[in-house]
Amino acid sequence: MRVAILTTVHSALDGRIFHKQAVSLAQAGYDITLFAPLDPHAEAIVRQHNIAYMPLRPPGRRMARPLQWLRLMRLLRQNRYDVWHFHDPELLPLAIVWKWLFARQVFLIYDVHEDVRKDILSKAWIASYLRKPVSRIATVVERWGMRSCQLVVAAGDSIVERVTASSQRSITVRNYPLLRQEISVARSAKDGQPVRVIYPGALTEVRGIRDVVQAMDELQDCDVKLLLMGRFYPASFEREIRQIAGSKVEIHSQVPFDKVPQYLQTSHIGVVCFHSTPAEAGSLPVKLFEYMQAGLPVIASDFPVWREIIESAGCGLLVEPGPGNAQQIAAAIRRLVNDPDLRQRMGQAGVQAAREKYAWQNEVVPLIAEYERVERILGPGSTR
Repeated sequence: MRVAILTTVHSALDGRIFHKQAVSLAQAGYDITLFAPLDPHAEAIVRQHNIAYMPLRPPGRRMARPLQWLRLMRLLRQNRYDVWHFHDPELLPLAIVWKWLFARQVFLIYDVHEDVRKDILSKAWIASYLRKPVSRIATVVERWGMRSCQLVVAAGDSIVERVTASSQRSITVRNYPLLRQEISVARSAKDGQPVRVIYPGALTEVRGIRDVVQAMDELQDCDVKLLLMGRFYPASFEREIRQIAGSKVEIHSQVPFDKVPQYLQTSHIGVVCFHSTPAEAGSLPVKLFEYMQAGLPVIASDFPVWREIIESAGCGLLVEPGPGNAQQIAAAIRRLVNDPDLRQRMGQAGVQAAREKYAWQNEVVPLIAEYERVERILGPGSTR
């Protein structure tokens, strides 16, 4: 069975799209082609997993995205696929209209990564007075689109109810990390080296980056350092953070997905201190589970969903969601820096919970089962 995995927004080597779903489906024997933005480093990596790669030239400007959509649709018209599995809300109406116009016998799978209506409310590039009407329009369009898809995949529990109410058929495939075998728990800082606090991911205001950086100013009496790894948005926020970051803060550019575990294994504490926005409070950030799997004690915002995970596992400390919670974050870091035994206990508890409950290898099972069902529906006309 030939499967086209489609994204015009995410990177070609996106963790959920490529490293987890595409690779898992290819290992299950399906003929996978990845349509994703051009990345000169991606082709060799993608082909190592017996996956074809169709690069899409980046649009350059946000308003030029429709040109990229047209290129994608032209490529899909030229090649026959049994399944279109797409990951961007903006492709939802386009794929349905395209299928109808050309009477394509194709199975549509929509992968919902986040609550779109809530996410739009915190988009900095949308004028504040437009966010609510844009959110309402996006909600109506998405509901219509999901009803026209044969399968909708929800990436988290917070969006399951909305997905179920608007789709013919849905499953939940949480974005848990790939289970890695070799884990060193609660690494002690070597003599003369500081305890390292790490955050890999998008560097934005709502992700609490300013609060964590300010917390480091409260820790001048501690031998501790913060490592930020990722891409800033917007550029003005990067300038602000670099101005206020002192000697205890180290900033790296975005790190490839398969390199992140190496940095986690040389760190001691993981932070995920998001602000209380409609989108963030109900999310399940994969980095939370990556910290747990790597044996790092976690310092996290006290959202109900996160609290249940962290308290049930006993793997971290909770702080009030920001903004303005730098002192609480600093107090939590100080406690873990000064108590290596607590770090070890929390790290071991996180590893155990990650292995038992929060691993991709368990989550992918229903997705593979759905693909097997699709193959039975399509019958002998499909190729595998």
